[in-house]
Amino acid sequence: MIFLDFCSALPSLLIDTLTYLNVYFHLNSTSHLASLKGTDLKSFLEKCFGIAYERVLDFAPSEELLKEYQNRLGKKRKDDVAWANCVGKFQHEVLSRPVVERFRKATDGLSVVCLLCYEETADRCHRRLLAEHFKNQVPDIELQHL
Repeated sequence: MIFLDFCSALPSLLIDTLTYLNVYFHLNSTSHLASLKGTDLKSFLEKCFGIAYERVLDFAPSEELLKEYQNRLGKKRKDDVAWANCVGKFQHEVLSRPVVERFRKATDGLSVVCLLCYEETADRCHRRLLAEHFKNQVPDIELQHL
């Protein structure tokens, strides 16, 4: 199973004939994932390209955790202390849930899964934390950050 960054991977997703599931796991369904939101994105992917889409809130950090991180970060683009605090709280909050079981159920029979998030890169993104947790728990996963 392969994880892909949606925006970077879309051209190859459209060419390949594999079965896909895009998993969006942010609490706020009106984030800036292009101009397609919620059911519009689901419909667009499924009808135009045959790409399945599922929103899994169990994979999302709480609004409080995101706000705390943003407040600690302030106007800085990066803050190692703020990020370390966020990672610890994310691990306690989200990774203590049965996310691996939920992931396995949602992706059974699929060969490529794409985790969606609005962060530009994976270096300070909960998408990466979740993907790495899945890779550690599910041995046949190949992880790619594009």
